[in-house]
Amino acid sequence: MKTMRLIQVLLIIVFSSNSMAQVLVKSEHSIAIGMSERNTFPKTCKSQCSFIAYLDVSKLYFKDHYDSGAYLVVLGNEPGTYIMFGVEANYETKLPELVVTDNMQKTNQKRVVLDNSELKKWEGFEVFWDTELIKIQNIRSVNKIGHNNTPYSSLEKSDLIYETELKFEPNLFGYLFMSVDVNLWIDVKTQNYNSEWSD
Repeated sequence: MKTMRLIQVLLIIVFSSNSMAQVLVKSEHSIAIGMSERNTFPKTCKSQCSFIAYLDVSKLYFKDHYDSGAYLVVLGNEPGTYIMFGVEANYETKLPELVVTDNMQKTNQKRVVLDNSELKKWEGFEVFWDTELIKIQNIRSVNKIGHNNTPYSSLEKSDLIYETELKFEPNLFGYLFMSVDVNLWIDVKTQNYNSEWSD
């Protein structure tokens, strides 16, 4: 199992998209039950912005009086406007879910369950927005068999997409982690969100 995870990590590091090598920067987070951690990253992009990030959730709490999840968030300039997406605990099924919460209009929040997820399974997000729309496409680890029947994993875009008209001006990208153990990986090479990350 450890060998498989090592192979997966190595393949993810050298994974390429559109002939541009990814370079992933990792941060580890262990958030106690009932606690949360949030952070935002400054942006240098203007009207067209993009980034890729991955969540590797290893622990959630399935207790209905606690919020438990790992989310990436795009925040608007106006307070209370955001779009949030990630992996959260479903207290009824006791399973992780891949969700999007759209709060661009503040008074008309929309929550969409894209699919079930799994603990210790990478869930990636390619995020793009311009002046008219925002698009979030899921990226998942796909198990494959290679040379001499050697198992390996490959990160590939899935058909899970959330795309909608952009109703606010995105100001920041960040994360919100609540009662969860998660590793966050940010691709600093294939993005244009923060030009300093590409240096």
